[in-house]
Amino acid sequence: MLDVPEGGFTYNGAEQKPAVAKLINVNDKTFAPESPIYPKTYENNVNAGTATAMVAIYTGGYYSVKEAKGSGNIQNQTASKLYESATITKTFSIAKLDLAKATVTVDPAEYTYDGKAKEPTVTVTYDGKVIPAADYKVTYESNVEVGTAKVKISAVGNNTTGSVTKDFTIKPSEEIQVKGKAHVQKDGDKKAVEETEGAVFGTTGESKRMESISIELGTKPEELGIEYRSHVQGIGWEKQSAKDGEVSGTTGESKRLEAVQMQLTGAKAKDYDVFYRVHSQSFGWLGWATNGEPAGTAGQAKRAEAVEVLVLPKGQTPKDYDATKAAYVGRATGVAHVQGTGTTKATNSIIGSTGKGKRLESLRITLPNQPFGGGIEYQSHVQGKGWETGWASNGGMSGTQGKSKRIEAVRIQLTGDLKDHFSVWYRVHSQTYGWGGWTKDGADAGTSGLSRRAEAIDVMILPKGAAAPGSTDNAMRTK
Repeated sequence: MLDVPEGGFTYNGAEQKPAVAKLINVNDKTFAPESPIYPKTYENNVNAGTATAMVAIYTGGYYSVKEAKGSGNIQNQTASKLYESATITKTFSIAKLDLAKATVTVDPAEYTYDGKAKEPTVTVTYDGKVIPAADYKVTYESNVEVGTAKVKISAVGNNTTGSVTKDFTIKPSEEIQVKGKAHVQKDGDKKAVEETEGAVFGTTGESKRMESISIELGTKPEELGIEYRSHVQGIGWEKQSAKDGEVSGTTGESKRLEAVQMQLTGAKAKDYDVFYRVHSQSFGWLGWATNGEPAGTAGQAKRAEAVEVLVLPKGQTPKDYDATKAAYVGRATGVAHVQGTGTTKATNSIIGSTGKGKRLESLRITLPNQPFGGGIEYQSHVQGKGWETGWASNGGMSGTQGKSKRIEAVRIQLTGDLKDHFSVWYRVHSQTYGWGGWTKDGADAGTSGLSRRAEAIDVMILPKGAAAPGSTDNAMRTK
């Protein structure tokens, strides 16, 4: 009786009205479904579930359409005898709408970054009908920073099921021009080379030290500036930052820059990040630092040869950004009490000696000229005693003197703000084994229960998350 589509009806927010198939009365009289003899009414035919169609049927008497004098309802027709009618009730189903099969539009599909959450208008349609907003909920993800944002449409109530996710784009607000100059060994002042993004100060492949740097932002929003400071040979970190074109470093003193720190200033600073990296003697290009982190080296006696600077909208990173590549390499220094030699100063980051067969008996470790507050602490595993119960720190003595007791293993860790930004990596040169693997942040390094002397310790400071400076195999050997 009801002409229901193959597969049934699916909820679309509108009334569903199946057609009525041709009917034959008891006298074999056939009438078309649109005939007024068959008035149709419906109940519950919008929402998902079971709907009802009620059709009035002519069931008796004689009726001839040819004799009809009017075209209105049956009361206006002429028939040779009275007719009788009955109402037939039939049900049909309306399935829930799977949102994954609906059409979803997001408007607008592209925004320009301004630091605020973006929530485009969402429209869901099916079978040409707009689905009421009450039948789904909308949530947004990654919709503040530059990049691909997402909007998720999820079923709510009894008319829909499932979910669907659509993307929209937040593009950078504008490019920030970086310009300035560097004072380079033998060359004097050298203008920064401006690139598509950012600028490069100094030189590469010429083995020339940078002695000073001056940075300013060209095309930029109002209320955006930059400040920076340098780690200078023989001076350490400058106490005062330069800003907006001022000179950081020295000129005429033949002192190398070794590391830099930079950060943006002004009300618009929250909308951008400054990225920078140093081309350093022996290391080449180090990793990218950002927003006040140190970049370059300290305690290495290595010159900074070039610095690259980019200012990007929040959410963007340099194309070759790698969070595991160290932007800054710091070294600890200190002294050791060495068998037969006495007090011995560290050479670069090596505390003790190698190739001489001499035991370490005590050590003192310091971190000069660090970019953040905090310090370093350490403890030793001593022959006949085991691990010390307390920690020495910032140049205090760990181990023994005058007792001919070898150090066998060490633990080292950072304190204060330093530990939030950096990890301390270290390894031990042990009798028989030579250099063990690198370990970090308070883990054991060396030997225990093997009666092997520690002869030297190598200590390196790297940013949190940076890869190990070498193999981490066999950092600690035990019986």
